[in-house]
Amino acid sequence: MVLIILKLGGSILSDKNIPYSVKWDNLERIAMGIKNALDHYKNKNKDIKLILVHGGGAFGHPVAKKYLKIENGKKSFVNMEKGFWDIQRAMRRFNNIVIDTLQSYDIPAVSIQPSSFVVFGDKLIFNTFAIKEMVKRNLVPVIHGDITVDDKNNYKIISGDDIVPYLANELKADLILYATDVDGVLIDNKPINRIDKNNIDEILDYLSGSNSIDITGGMRYKIEMIRKNKCRGFVFNGNKANNVYKALLGEVEGTEIDFSE
Repeated sequence: MVLIILKLGGSILSDKNIPYSVKWDNLERIAMGIKNALDHYKNKNKDIKLILVHGGGAFGHPVAKKYLKIENGKKSFVNMEKGFWDIQRAMRRFNNIVIDTLQSYDIPAVSIQPSSFVVFGDKLIFNTFAIKEMVKRNLVPVIHGDITVDDKNNYKIISGDDIVPYLANELKADLILYATDVDGVLIDNKPINRIDKNNIDEILDYLSGSNSIDITGGMRYKIEMIRKNKCRGFVFNGNKANNVYKALLGEVEGTEIDFSE
């Protein structure tokens, strides 16, 4: 059995600057690429299990920002008696759109909503038992970034970049993939081939957060979470035709990030 975790960045599924927008062409093309990859493995009698994770995109980020207060450089959420549901609802709406599209390609996608069971404090409390059982049955769990409670009586956003390396560790994934809107981790507008312990400090010096309306940290955070969880993953351009299909077949063109040693 081979377990692959694929993260679909919110920016390839939607325009973060236009609330509730969907890049339908991308979503359809990505769904077709996933279906074709699953069929490829099936035809070769290979047992492939897949978990999908997607970001908040034009749904989660604009709504979350409405309830985010920044004082003295510290972020906190306000009015969450209404806000928690508002963010949940936006992400459920986005998740439904993604899953409906996947299902239209006969991909057995099912929803996982972190806000209903995850506690995100100093230590992440994230029970994976249901996900494991779904994967055993060849279902494709589709998990999304979400609002969560934390263990200090506050609230916190859990992003896809938190979820992917955590699940990779817990479930011993064989391959983790990040479909983004760039060709990899860019230094001077060129993708770097590999990031590991030998060049990580130099790379992080170059990087800052995402350019667009993103409250979860961008490329730098992605790399830091892979390092923290001691994983190996690939960042590639999910906007390009056939790239998701090729990535799922292990033919990744992008940046390898390896802290698995």
